[in-house]
Amino acid sequence: MSEILRYLCEVASGQLPMKEIIHVTLFPVYGKQNDYYTIDALLFLWEHRAKTHPSYVRDATAANVKVVSRPDR
Repeated sequence: MSEILRYLCEVASGQLPMKEIIHVTLFPVYGKQNDYYTIDALLFLWEHRAKTHPSYVRDATAANVKVVSRPDR
């Protein structure tokens, strides 16, 4: 978990370009085998954590980012 947080902190602080880690997969999708959320999906969720789930889903879809499902939030 600390490695994940380190990546997210580096991206948030601008030390690591987002394109370098976009396809790194770390968290499995609830109820699906061999399907994972990318760091960009998790970072997008974190940045929009205060929004309701439907609002977050609309924004993620518009930004072409994989949506983190409600059970995984």
